[in-house]
Amino acid sequence: MSKLVLLGSKKQAKEFDLNRDRIMIGRSSENDIRLVNATVSRHHALIVISMGNTVVEDLNSKNGTHILSKRVEKRSRWENGAAQAYEEVNVNAKRVKKYLLEHGDIIKIGKYRFRFINGSDGLSNTVELERPSLSKLEQSMSAQAPHTNIVEVT
Repeated sequence: MSKLVLLGSKKQAKEFDLNRDRIMIGRSSENDIRLVNATVSRHHALIVISMGNTVVEDLNSKNGTHILSKRVEKRSRWENGAAQAYEEVNVNAKRVKKYLLEHGDIIKIGKYRFRFINGSDGLSNTVELERPSLSKLEQSMSAQAPHTNIVEVT
């Protein structure tokens, strides 16, 4: 199963299983992942999972949704009359409207950064994080919203 991992938290790392077709992210309590900060719009972004692909879509948020990704591209160049193969690493940091996520991409929403872990490509074991225990607040939120196992981030 694919997931988002919250980066840079001084507390235990938080993981969010992407276990539904559509997951809303934003400041409002109506969202599946609630980010309580003024840099996040009420309905900021949507994660859509379809046919093995995961897409993040910005919902016309004020501060935008940004992707920081690292791509390795195989290229060739002519040296001494022969083609020489080499790899070029590109690190992107761009504001997106819709973006097809790849394993390892970082999604920036307001002040928060999440790493996308694609569980369907067999690489999900490259990041090992301990599952955080639920606080009393998170347990009560889960009881109020049984349709989701995703909790608020402050």
